[in-house]
Amino acid sequence: MSDEDLLLLLEQSRNRNKRQNVTGMLLYVSGNFFQVLEGDIKDVEEIYEAIVKDERNKGNIVILKENIKERTFPNWSMGFEQKKAMKTNPYYMSTEQIKQLAEEGFTLGSHTVTHTKLMDASTEQIEEEIHSTLRFSLDIWDAFGFKDIKAYLATRPGEKSVGEPERWEQATVSLRKAIDRESLDFELDEGGGAFYGPKIDLKVKDSLGREWQMTTIQFDFNLPERFDMTYIGEVSVLEDLRNYAVSRIYLDNIPHIKAYWPMTGRDISQLSLSFGTDDMDGTIEDTTKIYSMAGSKEENPAMTTEEICDLIREAGYDPVERDTVYNILKRW
Repeated sequence: MSDEDLLLLLEQSRNRNKRQNVTGMLLYVSGNFFQVLEGDIKDVEEIYEAIVKDERNKGNIVILKENIKERTFPNWSMGFEQKKAMKTNPYYMSTEQIKQLAEEGFTLGSHTVTHTKLMDASTEQIEEEIHSTLRFSLDIWDAFGFKDIKAYLATRPGEKSVGEPERWEQATVSLRKAIDRESLDFELDEGGGAFYGPKIDLKVKDSLGREWQMTTIQFDFNLPERFDMTYIGEVSVLEDLRNYAVSRIYLDNIPHIKAYWPMTGRDISQLSLSFGTDDMDGTIEDTTKIYSMAGSKEENPAMTTEEICDLIREAGYDPVERDTVYNILKRW
């Protein structure tokens, strides 16, 4: 949307709302609108219907609908990320003015950050995995500036649930231990769990003291059982090499098998070249620590082209450089 189109749209909205005695706040940032409408319910709904029917407005979501005793914004205002063409327009506010409004008690709106972590864990890993997921969630909300976070531990919903009582007890205790480890303020939500498992709901408060639900950490012990899923623990290096060798024999329609050194380690990747693999992948510089956090055998996985070539030669093979589809680009 161009600056001119935006100015026209906002001016039309302002005039329409004035005619119907509807006030509020309209925030425009990076192509997205957040709008608060205050007024008689009939007038507000009529305006919202007009907004929805406008082809320029897609993906509308009603975040909150409630009765109010008095208006938060008795005078209609519009704010958006400041642009050069709009700096002098009296209808609009700068980014700093928007921040000031937020500090004075009005929450302009929040984009809910949804993050999903699918955990496959053995019984022995349950508590640690739940805690790491909770810690991950708290870190995210801390990065967004949310400090006042409360946990709600939702338990078994009575007759509507599935699964053995012992499983529910184990899952609930594990969730509670994770909350205790983080010293979180929490409240028991009796019977508030899903039919297949208990959960933790994290809620934050806005500047008006209202609670908003954010992260849900859901425990599901029924899904693995119903799909007859089993867990295989960590295997030895010998087992990994045996899998490489068997794969090379049976997967004859797959021309190349990779030994990914950042995860398996340099020595094991080098050794696996004699068990059917022929690709050690490439150079990386683990500045983001992604590999380290994912459990890499290498503490600081980083290797130059020359170092990779040396490992390949030591194993008795000739190093070549390839492209994405394994065309040879260079022989070293």
